[in-house]
Amino acid sequence: MKQEKSLSELISGLFLDEATEKAKQMLSDHCPVQDIYQEVMDGLAIVGEKYNDGKCFIADLIVAGTLAQDIFALIKDERLYERKHIDGKMVIGTISGDIHDIGKDLICTGLRFSGVDVIDLGVDVSVERFVEAVQEYRPDLLGISTVIDSSFAHIKKLVAAFQQAGLAGDTEIVVGGSIADPRYIHLDGVSCLTNNYKDGVNYCLKVLEKKSAGRDRK
Repeated sequence: MKQEKSLSELISGLFLDEATEKAKQMLSDHCPVQDIYQEVMDGLAIVGEKYNDGKCFIADLIVAGTLAQDIFALIKDERLYERKHIDGKMVIGTISGDIHDIGKDLICTGLRFSGVDVIDLGVDVSVERFVEAVQEYRPDLLGISTVIDSSFAHIKKLVAAFQQAGLAGDTEIVVGGSIADPRYIHLDGVSCLTNNYKDGVNYCLKVLEKKSAGRDRK
């Protein structure tokens, strides 16, 4: 008897229609929304690993990201969320010169799912706008998204401006995107650099949980 594929397996295999129907069936069967969310993130992580191993392409990452967004849309109703309500705030945007938003939107969804306050600046965000937003919102984390090699020059400029404005002490910088491979790239002033959706979300949640715990002790 052929074993039915899990949602994460369908996503990692880019079985688009089957994955969507599987998610709908899980909802119909009253599967906990948190479990569906975790399956989606596991599937995305597998696609990310395949990309790192040269077994798929950026286009596959984009397709997987779009699929994940479609599934997240099914569980968008906040009344269904079994959230941790982590006390924390993040400003995020795609750096200037880049208009890709799938990865950024997934991070936003993942963090909001856990109750994090996320301020999304959108795409093609200038260095000046990033700095202004951090000064305005005083977030725990600043997320920078990109899938374009040339964007790293803008990111370095942003990190320098960030430090010059005296913002580095309270806000950690996280850089994510398909080309943000920590095996080959290092950026001074950046706490986390990752091309894996799940790793990025988990890192942010870990930092926010630690900061939240520290605030509770004061």
